[in-house]
Amino acid sequence: SPPSPSCARWRRTARNTPLGASPELAVLLNVAHQPGLPRFKKTKGGGLRCYPTPRDLGDVELVVLHQWGAHASLTLAPGETLEECAIRRARSVPYHLSVFAGSLVVWAWCSTISSWASNGFNRTSIAIGVGGRFPKLEQSRLSTHSQVDAFEAGLVEALGAVAELLPGRTIVTHCQSSRARRADPGEALARIAAREAPRLGLRVDYSRTLGTGAACPASWSLTT
Repeated sequence: SPPSPSCARWRRTARNTPLGASPELAVLLNVAHQPGLPRFKKTKGGGLRCYPTPRDLGDVELVVLHQWGAHASLTLAPGETLEECAIRRARSVPYHLSVFAGSLVVWAWCSTISSWASNGFNRTSIAIGVGGRFPKLEQSRLSTHSQVDAFEAGLVEALGAVAELLPGRTIVTHCQSSRARRADPGEALARIAAREAPRLGLRVDYSRTLGTGAACPASWSLTT
């Protein structure tokens, strides 16, 4: 299991490396046990972006997949390292884990925090946000969309880290709890999760819905 000091850093071989290929390494930074809670930066006083009362880990049933869209760029502040920038950005949003291009993953918030990231799934889920922009269906891909291979190893790493802490949980997507998130996280990311879930000891349920959500398109469940 990953350690949990103020910032634990470790590197492991990504689990999706094809046979015979050079292994791609993912870096995971664990700052989940640093003090603080997700907050709205633009509100007076930085109001909470989560429920104030911690939950038990036994309350966590789901892993919700998200895409960040255009908001996840890693622009370094003066004197800042890439890893410091990633941690700062990850702690500015309510996703428990954030996946950046180049297989860099930040576990930003403790799993006992019920973060406001996933609408009706908030109280029972851990949220994974992938820092790119992806189409609802890959057949609709444009040049402005992010390249999947820049995030794939990081997403697998994030799922694996969650599976170590919370084995047997069920993967769902944000579109299943929100009408406004029909492309969230998109076919490519959903298919990576569906492919990796059995080996990681996780389940996938892309048909359940809550609130205004809708079931995922059938292609999101394909594993090949």
